[in-house]
Amino acid sequence: MEQCLYTEMGGGFMIRNFKLFILLWLAIITIFLSGCSQKDDKEIDVYSSTKSAFENGYIEEITVINYEQEITNPEECAKEIIEKCINNDFPSVIFSFDLGYPSGLTAIVFQSEADVKSNNPVFEMSYLQESNNLEYNIKDNPEQFVLKINIF
Repeated sequence: MEQCLYTEMGGGFMIRNFKLFILLWLAIITIFLSGCSQKDDKEIDVYSSTKSAFENGYIEEITVINYEQEITNPEECAKEIIEKCINNDFPSVIFSFDLGYPSGLTAIVFQSEADVKSNNPVFEMSYLQESNNLEYNIKDNPEQFVLKINIF
């Protein structure tokens, strides 16, 4: 016997396989809603990254997009970027710390991809060692680093 979703009986329609019908609609709604809210889940993410390697360490240089409405506290935002880098917790980038954590971190922070393309940053930050050597890393020796912020 062939299964069909609707059967005509006595002038009306009866749903023969109601569970299948409900599951189908729930799947469609779930797919639609997940596609609509995908960008809203992002708060801070890396747009691009490079490394400047030296004899005894490297500096991670990243371009970051902060998708929040407005950056009201650049210092707090910079500290969150440092923490996300140490924890390797950005949504679209996984840093390779095979050779150790970076000896410094610099970032240029934008509000949107359009701002990146038009070169309109909100601020830039550097998290570098007080001394000019690179003997410490950002995870194990935070007391050796100074956070500097330049707001545009």
